[in-house]
Amino acid sequence: MSTKPEPILPEGMINGAWPDTDKTSSGSFQSVPAARKIVRYGSLMLLLAVLILIFTTTRFRLVDDAYISFRYAYNLAHGEGLVFNVGERVEGITNLLWTLIVAAQIAMFEVSVRPFVLALSLGLITFACLRLWQLAPLLGASPLIGTLAAILLLLNPEFIYTTTNGLEAALYTALLVEVVYRYCRGRFEAACLFAALLFMTRPEGAPLGLLLIALEYRHRRSVNQIAMGSAIWVGIVVLVTLFRIRYYGSPVPNSVLAKSLDLHQLIPLQDMAFAYVKGFAWTNLPLIVIFAWALWQLVQTRSLAGLPERVLLFCVTAMVYSSIIVLHNAGDWMPGHRLFLQYGTLYAVAFIPLAGKDRGATLLGLALLLLTSRQTVDVLMTQRSHPILAYAQPSGFWFNTSQRLAPILQQSDMIGAEALGYVSYSLIRNRFHDPIGLTDAYIARHGAPSPTYGKTDISYTLGSVKPAVMIWHWAGHLKGAPQALLDNYRTFCAANCASWNANVVMIRRDRLADLAPAFLDWMPVKIDTDRIGDAP
Repeated sequence: MSTKPEPILPEGMINGAWPDTDKTSSGSFQSVPAARKIVRYGSLMLLLAVLILIFTTTRFRLVDDAYISFRYAYNLAHGEGLVFNVGERVEGITNLLWTLIVAAQIAMFEVSVRPFVLALSLGLITFACLRLWQLAPLLGASPLIGTLAAILLLLNPEFIYTTTNGLEAALYTALLVEVVYRYCRGRFEAACLFAALLFMTRPEGAPLGLLLIALEYRHRRSVNQIAMGSAIWVGIVVLVTLFRIRYYGSPVPNSVLAKSLDLHQLIPLQDMAFAYVKGFAWTNLPLIVIFAWALWQLVQTRSLAGLPERVLLFCVTAMVYSSIIVLHNAGDWMPGHRLFLQYGTLYAVAFIPLAGKDRGATLLGLALLLLTSRQTVDVLMTQRSHPILAYAQPSGFWFNTSQRLAPILQQSDMIGAEALGYVSYSLIRNRFHDPIGLTDAYIARHGAPSPTYGKTDISYTLGSVKPAVMIWHWAGHLKGAPQALLDNYRTFCAANCASWNANVVMIRRDRLADLAPAFLDWMPVKIDTDRIGDAP
């Protein structure tokens, strides 16, 4: 049965009352537009000032996996299809919408990918923060509380790193806050559209769309709204899934399959997974307090009649869901706890109705803000001298190896690399093999788990694929490989040569004459099945 929708409050109305009136001690109302405007626009200026401060004092860094998306985008923009290797349809990315946006930029503009993704990421962060400022009055709080919620994120170094590392987190986190904002404005169909875009951005966004529909159905505001919004969400999810099946032959990205583990495989990794959760809790204590605070508020209220309570339920459920993803993946190799921090805006959203409840709650919110700011000050003090609004230049093992190989590789040479992002984008004309399965369908389905990385099958890699060059920043992947296959390669070590932490380049013996001279200043090492040491 259809019921009358909740009225959509005009921008700035709080709990049905105009903010430009206030109650006097005698119970009458007096007009105080100037004070309200000072709070509203003063809080906005404060937010913009903090945004500028953080953006101009942060040393941004691209993560290696970002270059995997860039390679897919490059091939699509140049007419080769949405593929990693030309002619191989394997979905080795989990950020379809982000990759399509980057591909559009490459196709339309002669601009380097690096400044584009930085500008886009900073723009999305700014958009999300402004939405938090706008969201506060809709949840019964002052715009100042919305500003404090945004600053809570901006002063979190891990959130800034996660949303500026070249991957899709900035888009994902902006879409999350937009879903909530549209829902709070009574625009359910638009909220469902943005929830579908969440799914296009990352596959694990799908349950959040279902949660949104369930909340609306529980509240029963309008059957027509529910039907239309659900149709929009289902339609986009189905179309994207059909595209994946048709184009890649799988409804699920290959990169997801590579990191998916069976229950019996997960149990031995539980210590690693819980260590990741513990690390997040230790470095993001204010967010843990917000989660516990929101959970306690929901238990105390025991009702979803109010909009703030429904929003809190959405946020808390998503926080729990992110923990399930972490446990399923046994954590993640990237710094910054990105599997949690890509949901950062939902912690900020939950902060608004909590901190805006009363004066005591606001004081607690300010205490959390001060706790977060200490981390930021420590980080900024260590990176005071660096270019403004620029990524740190590539360096280290992968950059060095790419520079050495670029002038001497033949186009027919296949390269294997277990962190294949930067090197594969630098050597774009060569085919690449992924020994941890993100872009290799066989390893993703049949390989042995390699915790937080993916899966491996070294015998398949060395015995069947046989890359001309293998690049490993952790030689431990080779431990236990058949000796006969290892002996087909000669190995040169750049660092940590006495242990399985060695950074090595392996060159197939029939390509030694052309490729080995580039690494003669590196230490030759001998890799055996159970040890690594000096070459004889």
